[in-house]
Amino acid sequence: MLCHLDGEGAIMCSTCAGQPERFGCRTCGSENHLQGTHCAPCRLNARLRVLLDNGSGNIAEPLQPLHAYLLTLGGSDAVLKWIRREPVPSTLSEMATGAAPISHRTIDALDPSTKVRYLRRTLISAGVLPEIDVLLNATWRPMPRACSQACPRRIPCCWGVSFAGTWHPSYVGYSRSGR
Repeated sequence: MLCHLDGEGAIMCSTCAGQPERFGCRTCGSENHLQGTHCAPCRLNARLRVLLDNGSGNIAEPLQPLHAYLLTLGGSDAVLKWIRREPVPSTLSEMATGAAPISHRTIDALDPSTKVRYLRRTLISAGVLPEIDVLLNATWRPMPRACSQACPRRIPCCWGVSFAGTWHPSYVGYSRSGR
């Protein structure tokens, strides 16, 4: 099998390279989950180091728990696929460099999707973002936009105020029903 490189980068067999016959990751030597010359966990680690780089070659301090969490999750192949799909890589890079704050508001600004919900839950699980009720947040988040479309005059008598202080039409049906 051709599985080794000489000093110039040419591919050669194990016998010519003077090595025992085996496949292994260039970084750790593991023979499991190989993706080319590296195993999935080493490839994930390398990709996360690039993605979470704060501009100085180091992982941004607030995102270090995320780095450790994603490496210990298992299923490195799935995590690698997930961090390749937008808006996950651009959002994490912006958070790492300081272009976007590491907050729920940054996640709220993204278009809702399963990738974004998973990103939020992962950041919460890793301890990077504070705990919130994700389902409640997903329900309340689109309300101001929906309310402004439903009632452009913003008539206060048919609107309620949510716990966050934003207008929402949840009491419109209730108040019109005569209860």
